[in-house]
Amino acid sequence: MKQLIMEELDIKIPSLNAPAFENGIIKMKANAEKNGNIWRMLMQAEVDVKNHLRNVIKGEKLLTDFLEGILSKKNEIRYESYKILLHISEVYPKVLYPKWEFLAVLLDSSNHYHRFIAINLLANLTSVDIKNEFDAIFDRFFSNIDCDKTMVAGHAVLNSVKISREKPNLQKKITYKLLNIDKMHCGKHNDLMKAYEI
Repeated sequence: MKQLIMEELDIKIPSLNAPAFENGIIKMKANAEKNGNIWRMLMQAEVDVKNHLRNVIKGEKLLTDFLEGILSKKNEIRYESYKILLHISEVYPKVLYPKWEFLAVLLDSSNHYHRFIAINLLANLTSVDIKNEFDAIFDRFFSNIDCDKTMVAGHAVLNSVKISREKPNLQKKITYKLLNIDKMHCGKHNDLMKAYEI
């Protein structure tokens, strides 16, 4: 039953045009700031994640709005959009999987919060990664361990267990990365990074 629902959702939610996103990321940021109704709603009340998920499932085109929301400079919009997408990635990852390229682009962002978001969402999507997309971004994903922001590096390490479970073919490469955290992480909290491995 769950598989049938997810297949139906996959049809209803249109995939984002990856090249269009890569070429238009600045424009999308601007749209995220200008787009009125949904952002006012997010800021006026606590988001009902389940309700928004229900609306996304119905094909009401909110998914793209929430993806644009994680690019917002406004903390409330960015956080609430991320919270909804995180829930979708955990409960209905197949809904978000067509947006893989959108999220993968954020791994190279100069904004550490964008990288943090991408790391957590992409790790969840490995459970439905039937095209083995993660293999192609492996180095970009784990290069975030080499970051002075503990939040970013720590979540790259934390999610390594989840990825290793979903991608047994990458377990050796992941283990090698984790065993070399001292050489990779340029922040001040190497002991904390090692604790995340456990």
